[in-house]
Amino acid sequence: MLTPAEARERLEKELRRQLSTVESGDAAVAGWMAGRASDGVRRPWETIDDLELTGTLRDLGAGRARALALALIRLEKGTYGICIRCGGQIARERLELLPEIETCRDCTDI
Repeated sequence: MLTPAEARERLEKELRRQLSTVESGDAAVAGWMAGRASDGVRRPWETIDDLELTGTLRDLGAGRARALALALIRLEKGTYGICIRCGGQIARERLELLPEIETCRDCTDI
């Protein structure tokens, strides 16, 4: 199990990174959209509306930021690292991979 200090440091770092990614996402997507047409090859995903794609990416980033913030709240309450479904311990490896994870491996498969 991660120590509370290790968990807080990891969660706060990931949250800062995720918020930065959300903020810079529009510019990155706009750059990608501009560059994709320069080779003259039309790809299937290029039919997606630019605003829809940008909004989807922003929503995904904001969703992860929210999950990280909720994990920080669980840490404050003393429930971080405890599966929300079965109450068992979440493996350290899972928490290191996805610090916002709420479920153990067995309950994730449900």
